[in-house]
Amino acid sequence: MEKFHLFPLFLLYFLSLLLFSSAYTPQNKHFINCGSKTNVTVNGRNFVGDSNSSSLSFFVGPSSTVSDTNSSTNNSLYQTARIFTNPSLYEFDIIDKGTYYVRIHFFPFVSGRTNLADALFDVSASDFYLLSNFALQNNSNSPVIEEFLLTINGSKFSIHFAPHKNSFAFVSAVEVFLAPPNFTTYGFPHVTPMGENGSYYGIASQVFHTIHRVNVGGPQTNDTLWRNWIPDDEYLLSAESAKTCATYNGTLLYDNPGGTNYSAPDLVYKTCKELNPTDNMGSNSSNISWQFGVSKRSRHMVRLHFCDIISKDPYFLKFNLYIYSNFSQKINPYDETNKVADPFYCDFVVDSDNSGYMNISVGPREDSITKTAYLNGVEIMEFIKESDFVHIPGNRKKLIFVVIGTVCGVTFVFILVVLFLLKRMRAKHVDGVGSKPEGGVECNEEPLRGDNGSDISGVFSQIEIDAYTLQNKYFINCGSKTNVTVNGRNFVGDSNSSSLSFSVGPSSTVSDTNSSTNMSLYQTARVFINQSLYEFDIINNGNYFVRIHFFPFMSGRTNLAEALFDVSASNFSLSLFCSAKLHNGWFPSCYSYWGNGTYYGVPSQGQRRRYPKTNDTLWRNWIPDDEYLLSAGSAKTCATYNGTLNYDVIGGTNYSAPDLVYKTCKELNLTVNKGSNSSKITWQFGVSKSSRHMVRLHFCDIISKDPYLLKFNLYIYSYFSQMIYPYEKTELVAAPFYWDFVVDSDNSGYMNISVGPREDSITKTAYLNGVEIMEFIKESDSVHIPVNRKKLIFVVVGTVCGVTFVFILVVLLLLKRMRAKHVDGVGSKPEGGVECNEETLRGDNGSDISGVFSQIEIDAYTPQNKYFINCGSKTSVTVNGRNFVGDSNSSSLSFFVGPSSTVSDTNSSTNNSLYQTARIFTNPSLYEFDIIDKGTYYVRIHFFPFVSGRTNLADALFDVWASDFYLLSNFALQNNSNSPVIEEFLLTINGSKFSIHFTPHKNSFAFVSAVEVFLTPPNFITPPNFTTDGFTHVTPIGKNGHYYGIPSQVFHTIHRVNVGGPKTNDTLWRNWIPDDEYLLSAGSAKTCATYNGTLIYDVLGGTNYSAPDLVYKTCKELNLTVNKGSNSSNITWQFGVSKSSRHMVRLHFCDIINQDPYLFKFNLYIYSYFSQMIYPYEKKHQVAAPFYWDFVVDSDNSGYMNISVGPREDSITKNAYLNGVEIMEFIKESDFVHIPGDRKKLIFVVVGTVCGVTFVFILAVLFLLKRMRAKHVDGVGSKPEFHLFPLFLLYFLSLLLFSSAYTLQNKYFINCGSKTNVTVNGRNFVGDSNSSSLSFSVGPSSTVSDTNSSTNNSLYQTARIFTNSSLYEFDIIDKGTYYVRIHFFPFVSGRTNLADALFDVWASDFYLLSNFALQNNINSPVIEEFLLTINGSKFSIQFTPHKNSFAFISAVEVFLTPPNFTTDGFTHVTPIGENGDYYGVPSQVFHTIHRVNVGGPKTNDTLWRNWIPDDEYLLSAGSAKTCATYNGTLIYDVLGGTNYSAPDLVYKTCKELNLTVDKGSNSSNITWQFGVSKSSRHMVRLHFCDIISKDPYLLKFNLYIYSYFSQMIYPYEKKEQVAAPFYWDFVVDSDNSGYLNISVGPREDSITKTAYLNGVEIMEFIKESDFVHIPGNRKKVIFVVVGTVCGVTFVFILAVLFLLKRMRAKHVDGVGSKPEGGVECNEEPLRGDNGSDISGVFSEIEIDGAR
Repeated sequence: MEKFHLFPLFLLYFLSLLLFSSAYTPQNKHFINCGSKTNVTVNGRNFVGDSNSSSLSFFVGPSSTVSDTNSSTNNSLYQTARIFTNPSLYEFDIIDKGTYYVRIHFFPFVSGRTNLADALFDVSASDFYLLSNFALQNNSNSPVIEEFLLTINGSKFSIHFAPHKNSFAFVSAVEVFLAPPNFTTYGFPHVTPMGENGSYYGIASQVFHTIHRVNVGGPQTNDTLWRNWIPDDEYLLSAESAKTCATYNGTLLYDNPGGTNYSAPDLVYKTCKELNPTDNMGSNSSNISWQFGVSKRSRHMVRLHFCDIISKDPYFLKFNLYIYSNFSQKINPYDETNKVADPFYCDFVVDSDNSGYMNISVGPREDSITKTAYLNGVEIMEFIKESDFVHIPGNRKKLIFVVIGTVCGVTFVFILVVLFLLKRMRAKHVDGVGSKPEGGVECNEEPLRGDNGSDISGVFSQIEIDAYTLQNKYFINCGSKTNVTVNGRNFVGDSNSSSLSFSVGPSSTVSDTNSSTNMSLYQTARVFINQSLYEFDIINNGNYFVRIHFFPFMSGRTNLAEALFDVSASNFSLSLFCSAKLHNGWFPSCYSYWGNGTYYGVPSQGQRRRYPKTNDTLWRNWIPDDEYLLSAGSAKTCATYNGTLNYDVIGGTNYSAPDLVYKTCKELNLTVNKGSNSSKITWQFGVSKSSRHMVRLHFCDIISKDPYLLKFNLYIYSYFSQMIYPYEKTELVAAPFYWDFVVDSDNSGYMNISVGPREDSITKTAYLNGVEIMEFIKESDSVHIPVNRKKLIFVVVGTVCGVTFVFILVVLLLLKRMRAKHVDGVGSKPEGGVECNEETLRGDNGSDISGVFSQIEIDAYTPQNKYFINCGSKTSVTVNGRNFVGDSNSSSLSFFVGPSSTVSDTNSSTNNSLYQTARIFTNPSLYEFDIIDKGTYYVRIHFFPFVSGRTNLADALFDVWASDFYLLSNFALQNNSNSPVIEEFLLTINGSKFSIHFTPHKNSFAFVSAVEVFLTPPNFITPPNFTTDGFTHVTPIGKNGHYYGIPSQVFHTIHRVNVGGPKTNDTLWRNWIPDDEYLLSAGSAKTCATYNGTLIYDVLGGTNYSAPDLVYKTCKELNLTVNKGSNSSNITWQFGVSKSSRHMVRLHFCDIINQDPYLFKFNLYIYSYFSQMIYPYEKKHQVAAPFYWDFVVDSDNSGYMNISVGPREDSITKNAYLNGVEIMEFIKESDFVHIPGDRKKLIFVVVGTVCGVTFVFILAVLFLLKRMRAKHVDGVGSKPEFHLFPLFLLYFLSLLLFSSAYTLQNKYFINCGSKTNVTVNGRNFVGDSNSSSLSFSVGPSSTVSDTNSSTNNSLYQTARIFTNSSLYEFDIIDKGTYYVRIHFFPFVSGRTNLADALFDVWASDFYLLSNFALQNNINSPVIEEFLLTINGSKFSIQFTPHKNSFAFISAVEVFLTPPNFTTDGFTHVTPIGENGDYYGVPSQVFHTIHRVNVGGPKTNDTLWRNWIPDDEYLLSAGSAKTCATYNGTLIYDVLGGTNYSAPDLVYKTCKELNLTVDKGSNSSNITWQFGVSKSSRHMVRLHFCDIISKDPYLLKFNLYIYSYFSQMIYPYEKKEQVAAPFYWDFVVDSDNSGYLNISVGPREDSITKTAYLNGVEIMEFIKESDFVHIPGNRKKVIFVVVGTVCGVTFVFILAVLFLLKRMRAKHVDGVGSKPEGGVECNEEPLRGDNGSDISGVFSEIEIDGAR
């Protein structure tokens, strides 16, 4: 046997693990003098030289050092630098997690031939690019210091330096130090240019770059954190508006929460600027404004510092702060303090606009005694956007699990391989002819034994076989064999667990030898000396209490009090340990866990002697509150309540807390407080510092005799207050309730909770009954079992990748060994069992092509940022500054051309040298380009048809596609004039390759004359008037919100027009043509005089590449001579466009007709229903400043798009103009492009096919291999029978499983379990028991029929039953939104009662119905309706019966809804008001729960929806009256409503306000209340049609959802038309009441004081489930899985085919000669079942692959 040394293998394995084991001695701050051996002290900071780092707690990656040879500076910190020519890093050890300042110093000097000013590089840290494309070439002779603020949560922190190509990086000094505690908080006001946008959370996860730090009113200064503050004078917009405050000479107080001596230096708070009363005359009409330069459309953290040093007394001064124009905040420092000179600051998150500036102002308030305003300091830090391209990926949590999974997978396979090899190496072989083991290895197996020799073979099978009886609760007496009952709980001894539904890991038991306690529960314990566990079977998902009891006693020599350990569960580390004696004796410590960790359970009842501690029905221990009261005299004990509590009225239940908690309380001691509200009762609880807690406070008004008399305030800490007033919902006293809060503790280690009286309360008191505080346990990354499936996905991905990688390595190793040649002789054999004589790989002509594969890996293209290709030519041609390179000599080019040929113009059709040649494709082929920079690219494809010999290029017919989009379809140039055709496209390229594919039609060809591919300037298609990629979306009937997703689209340029100017080209080689042919009325416009001045770019968004100068210097304006100055006329251009298509429209403007700003505003119109005011002076007071507006416009069916401009009444100058127009059509993504654009359709087919084929193939191969190993009779020619026909039959049959082609239908109506068809309301329900010709399939199931004739409805006479998981699968033609209805009618069939079914139904990764049963169903069908989007070619409805039950179905409907049935971007309503817009509706699944015809009868519509009357939902029947039914014709498609939105009868009936009851007042509303799921999300569609007004404009009214959201309903903004149906869509989150209230009411500003509603639809969002078999979010894992499976399958098939071929090889006769694998094989031609020779099949497979 050969020697097999494992030591080097294991050595390499563990050395690879040791790469990550370096440990440094960490420090709390780092000041580094880069490239130096000496230390330098600067302003109290000791900068350590990093060239002698043996004892330092940081590490420097590969780099070199340089010193300043020219003595450029006297500052000793900048005499040296560290240089990086390749990516490298600084890595620091971190002791304390928290917020850190990071400063990076750069001082460029010359060292020999190296000039540091030539450096170009990136700097990144924490997955963020701190500096990108950083260079200091224009730097003055001073250092550049870049400062960042970030959170470090790990034990290491790295700063990465990445030089650009042919350049280097450098650094002069580095600072990394911890900021003071609570330096940044969270929950800042979020300010946008349009105003406040709620609160911003997540500050701690961001990285900030300091861009401004300003001392307002003071000189330049530094502070204790070495921050540099500069004066504010350069930022003041008007120096006269402000005056410098007198410097404060007193002592600052620092008593106001927030301001500290490290927030800013004293000098900042002792100086300021205030309003100049001389200039402003004491008026509040003027402000002080500062303007700071910021990045456009970016997010910033703004900290503003204040300290009132100008007032002599407090309370005299309050003023306003303004950010931009639309946000204001009252600044009143005396809300929290009563002292002057008390510093504080305010934090904001501010989104900048497109101006590149941020304005901050302060101004006086009318209600202030002193009319002034001031500011002390400003800090502005820009959010750094996280980058996907940082070398160390952004989300380490994802990376950690990929790494863990990979390592686990590699390790697991590695161990298996080693064990397998060791087992084979130990196998004994019997000497003799043909002796061998059955499978190639002889193994004498013995029972698996433990350390003591006992047989433990059954353990593994036992793990799989054991089935526990699940219980809903567990009480365990640990280490004991006996059961103990304590307070009604039966604690079961765990030492006899044969019948229990829990298990205990490796452990031992001990008993109390000293009888430390009489309590029988604590006489024993279970001890763990290694990691172990308790595992419990769980039936019901939900919130669980977990209590762990510890009682330390002595057992022999073991003292349990010496234990030190951790406890974890559900990915959380509970970190418990047991201490020694407490309370003068041994005691049991009982820790409770409920979701989070229960920390306190405190009933705030009276004296301990009267009311001792108590327990409740959940065995929780409640203790008295006396020890927590800060002032015992502030509170008195309430009299115990002796009546009956009113549970379940306002939230409190009999298990929320025990009766004794709600029947006792503490209230304000009015004797002490004399009825004043100046005092509170305060309790102080010890908590963990800087932690998160769930706080539940219990209340029950047992001190009031009557309701409504008492309301009071609750306070948590000092800054939060909440009014407590239970009588909003009930009129009952003694009704328990509770409030839940999530509270973050500060660094004091205490949490204060107070109650106090309110001025507006009749009874001036306050009370509290009970307190529970539970600490959030932080999730630990080290816990072994993850709970979050998102993490599990990455583990699985990593494991699969690791296993695949090792599998390929093993196969390659075995193949290599099998190819080795061996010496002939007795017993000589090939190493791996196959002899292989390898020859050179040759092509069809005999040439050696062995180098092709290595060449594939070796070739590296030099990529370029732009490509200009002269197709089919060997020469280069320069056209307008572009060098078009001939593609026939591409050895040095960074692009590739697929199979093709070239032709040249034999007739000299043109003098343009670019079009003398062309490239022809007779089969699908491509151009492939290397891409360096991701971004938006222009792609232009030139075609010039000429005749070359017998080939006329005008005969070509072909398609062109790229990026999964058809750029050109059925493209031909037969009618082309003698000029080139240039098609231009705009698209985003995110990969390193980009291909343009040419596909000729049958019997035709494709050609191309020239190609351009080049990157556009940055932000080329980012709108200047929005902060995201959301363009205004315009339809033919008006605005439709905003359109998102522009970067993922491909655009085809169809119009580019220079309005008022001549034909021109620009720097991007775009062709602009005059507008005259597009003008509808030439007399309505006149050409503006050409502007001769200089354009002011980059002010309003327009740049010098947006359009050429000539576009912005020319325009057309309104012809006032014709229009006489009236605004009754417009200028209109009409452009031909594709019908019913989507377009991106860019309109260019530049005011070159006015001499002064502000004089001019006008309207832009697109079609007839959309208008936009154009007023460039909102942002900048500048004429001749180019700008543009982007829109996404949907065209109508006319084939034209109208764009108009016209004057406005409120404009001083009555005029309008336009400079340029660009229209680009959206190219629709095609499903038929060879590489599909929508992979979701293909993904399941690929995965299923590969998995199915692989599984069947492996089974077949294993079966055949087993047969080939069978023993054969000795003799010449004996051999195994080897039939390949079954193998290929199985293989191709498995492929055919997925190849069925049905006749696709657009709708399905299925009569389940029946052979007959039934027609119901125009729907033909097809019997599914005869599906030979149908385009759907039914999984394993059976059918039943109604034996009792329970109904006359023929649709429900049969049903289909599923006893195991099964499905209906439907072929889908058209993607879109579908209605899915599932019918259930339970009947009795023999012994089967369908009402006994219990099952789940799911589709599209969503549970449609869960735990579904119809046991209480009346004798009528149940129809469940769902609305969902189907994007694939298949749609399945899955039925999963519960254990010992079954599933059934009576009928199914699946049909496509009309176009645009649901859109996106709905108003999002919560119980407390509006929450912006909700996007993502098409990706959701909805369950219809209410569909109501308001004011009308029950009806059905054309979509077979059932509408029911509204009477049962009205809260007050008298508030509404039924409208008279409308008898006229409804005007559809005007305001959005269509004839399929709702039936006519819904829009022709309504309910309106009952004016008789309400007397015409607007004080009352009509309210409907609908039952909904608690705390769920719903889509609400409300239908309106004004059938009560005779004339338009008379009626507007309010819609209310819950109490805090209102929306004005006024349909006449768009159309002057009554009886025009429309609807409003909302996404509404329900509260905990289980009801959703919808109201309508009148408005004061309406001529007619009424309100109405026609219809209501409410559909509940179905939550995506993690337990559906096919995961919900495939995007993360699908490509990895597909690639891995394909790779494994490919390698496996190659390996098997190779082995099969080698095993057929002939061997030399001789004693003992045989193949290694143990089978003697004298090979003859391989034959099929019919005896034909099929040996060539495999060689043909290999030869074809070589070709």
